[in-house]
Amino acid sequence: MEKEFALALQALIQGVKISEFARRVDLSRTYASQLIHGHAIASDELIRKMCQEFNASEKLSSLLALADQERRTRMY
Repeated sequence: MEKEFALALQALIQGVKISEFARRVDLSRTYASQLIHGHAIASDELIRKMCQEFNASEKLSSLLALADQERRTRMY
């Protein structure tokens, strides 16, 4: 289950370079890289922004659920 959010995010932005992803959702390249590699979890607001930017509104609820699951796992 660990890093499922990162895998889902990688699928969402498939073919887009990290620097382009960061620019499109207004993030630093460092933070964008942390998200993509599973070292950080995006906020719900950022997830909404990513889905909007990448025309993936159908993936919004699953990404929100994965992020919530990983946040809970990391708390313990």
